[in-house]
Amino acid sequence: MKKVGSVVSVFEISLSSFGKIHRGFKFEKDKRERILFYELPFSLKIPDENPQHIAVLDIIHKEQEKDFSLVCHPYISGFPLSEILKRCEKENFPLPLDQSLLIIERITSAFDLYKFGFPHPFFIWLTFDGEVKCSPIPVPKLFQKIKPDDISHYLSPQILQGDDWGRTDQVYSTGALFFELLTGKPLPLGKNEDEVIQAVVKTHLSGEGLIPKDLQVILLKSLSFKASERFQHIKDLREELGKLIYSGAYSPTTFNLAFFMHSLLRDEIEKEEKKLKEEENIDFTEILKPPKVEPEIKMPEKKEIPEIIEKPKKKNPFIFLGVSFLAIILIVFSIFIFKGQKKEEIHVPAVSKEAEKIKKLEEEYKKKLEELEIEKQKQKEELERLKKEALKSPEAKKELEKKLEEQKKTEEKLKEMEQKKKEIQQQKPQEEISQKKEEIPAQLPVEEIKKEEKIAEMEKPKEKVQEEPKKTEEAPPQEVKKTSVKEGDLVPMDQIDIAPVPIEQVQPETPPIAKVRKISAKVTLKVLVNHKGEVENVEIISINTSSNVGFDKVSIDAAKKWKFQPAIKDGIRVRCWFIIRFNF
Repeated sequence: MKKVGSVVSVFEISLSSFGKIHRGFKFEKDKRERILFYELPFSLKIPDENPQHIAVLDIIHKEQEKDFSLVCHPYISGFPLSEILKRCEKENFPLPLDQSLLIIERITSAFDLYKFGFPHPFFIWLTFDGEVKCSPIPVPKLFQKIKPDDISHYLSPQILQGDDWGRTDQVYSTGALFFELLTGKPLPLGKNEDEVIQAVVKTHLSGEGLIPKDLQVILLKSLSFKASERFQHIKDLREELGKLIYSGAYSPTTFNLAFFMHSLLRDEIEKEEKKLKEEENIDFTEILKPPKVEPEIKMPEKKEIPEIIEKPKKKNPFIFLGVSFLAIILIVFSIFIFKGQKKEEIHVPAVSKEAEKIKKLEEEYKKKLEELEIEKQKQKEELERLKKEALKSPEAKKELEKKLEEQKKTEEKLKEMEQKKKEIQQQKPQEEISQKKEEIPAQLPVEEIKKEEKIAEMEKPKEKVQEEPKKTEEAPPQEVKKTSVKEGDLVPMDQIDIAPVPIEQVQPETPPIAKVRKISAKVTLKVLVNHKGEVENVEIISINTSSNVGFDKVSIDAAKKWKFQPAIKDGIRVRCWFIIRFNF
């Protein structure tokens, strides 16, 4: 937690050569507002009026200094696109083609109203609800002065040469980002146009196959090295993308984008929810206090202090002689006292045979217990493996039953070992008391012997009264945890305890036209599995193919025939969505 300008940062979300993104709070009088804000390491004038659009973030606060700028937006639940692309690469979880198309369409829609909108992943947000939001920070105004290292792939040849930012440069940057979303790789910074053309035509998608030809045409026009050959306005690019979306060739939806976000960032979503609750209770009074200005303390002028030299005093020799004489007397007196005392004999009690037996029993018990624990762990792992195989073959079921019987026997042995442990512990106190009696030395004085006897009496175990009735009392019934989930309720995938497990899978047949033309395809579907394990509904998420010749229909027909073990939430069977992929 730190103060940045007049706002407070509680968490740093992302870092790039542009600066930092924070989650924090803005304060006005007694109220505080949760915000997202950009901390930029350069002075940048932010316009007072911002484009009013659903895909553009509002600027609610801004600060500008010589080497520092601060831009604050209302808090939204999501992540910057730069962090999502890093996570996709790390998890090998590519962004679907349809969702890439949706993201670019929303960006072009936002920047249609704003000349200085820069489509860099650091300034674009994806929410957990599947929405796309753009920050309207006018970064391109600085491109003649600064060019951070990690943005050169997004800049047109004209901007790299030092020209002013224009609409065609915005089109080039949007095309470069679209290429990165489709392939998972940044656009190569070529010295000539041929390198860019080869990248668009030959680079594979994040999933499988090359970029579809209709999208290649849009990319090549957007990334032309000649400004006159590009789309002359971001609006023209948006219209071309809209034609593809509404033609039915692609089916991007905010629901599918939200589903993708929850699948990719499930752990992060849970962590953020916990942090937001913790941040509500933070006390900011100390960090918001103005810094204390300490008054200057004037030191008094130094005055010269005259040195006082004392003469050494003469020591009296009689004092030294007196002290030495007393020390000698004390030494002689102590020798006489200790010489007259008798040395106490140390008696080492003999270890009884019973104690040795108990020690041996304890050692044997420990060894046997370790062996049984290891055996139990191995059986547990074997059972997990057999449970999965039991769904496929009857032989695995029989083997699973045998292993369950072996596990029961192991647990019975462990119970027997626990009983032996109790018997050993009951023998121990009697042995310890007998040893204490033997440890009393024969040559101790009478007073010491009496003290030892009193201690032994105090250490004797007292008779336990009313102990047996307690054992016979029945344990109070445990309270059964109530759950709000009912059988057949629809539960999101990120909240279920056990996901649906396919037990009957039907593969679709390749359409006849696709066989003749040798057309390949990759179809991703989403099926709704009910509490009985049957498929209630099927929705297509994406179809990656050069030509859809009936792949969607055969995929839906096959998916409806699948059977599942239903999803479980709090021990109750519920409905849940499940992803299926078919390769043709």
